Amino acid sequence: MQAIPPKSRQIWLNAPLTLKKFSRIGPEGALISPGLSDNHLNMSTLLALTILAATSALVLGNIRVVASDTFRALANATSRARASGTLGPKLAFAGLWLLIFLLGYF
Repeated sequence: MQAIPPKSRQIWLNAPLTLKKFSRIGPEGALISPGLSDNHLNMSTLLALTILAATSALVLGNIRVVASDTFRALANATSRARASGTLGPKLAFAGLWLLIFLLGYF
């Protein structure tokens, strides 16, 4: 593997189906992508963090209402499934999806 000359400050790497821009060259000629380590936040990162903080504040501010609405919805759905005789298959289906998502993290 050839070392990239340190004079080039911006390099465009053409990979299949992607086009990535690298702004710095690290030790041993490794390409470093710009990110949070550049001591500044990108505008999209700042916007995403702002939306996340605002949404979290709104949910946590109304956690009692959210919890009661969730409990009421689950209780109604459970009673309807029990009355129609489909509680077992629906619980199995929910368990399957839970298993799929949990195994996706490992």
